[in-house]
Amino acid sequence: NVDATLKVFPRGNAMMREKTVLKGLKRYGSDNPLSAIRCLHYGARVFWINAYQSYVWNVVATERVLKLGTKAVVGDLYMDT
Repeated sequence: NVDATLKVFPRGNAMMREKTVLKGLKRYGSDNPLSAIRCLHYGARVFWINAYQSYVWNVVATERVLKLGTKAVVGDLYMDT
């Protein structure tokens, strides 16, 4: 429930990006999340995309190390220094 969520958010400038997306969901409906995200400034959207890319990279890198260890294997890209 968007309205209930907005009511419990802190007042003022805290969590402005999250509030903006929630207000976008209220305006465009929860079935249109892309329009809600487009309510954010371009820089904020790019920041979130980069953060998610970093998260995915870290998950994949962790799985690779857990399964194959830290030594290079066939298929790895590396620089021989």
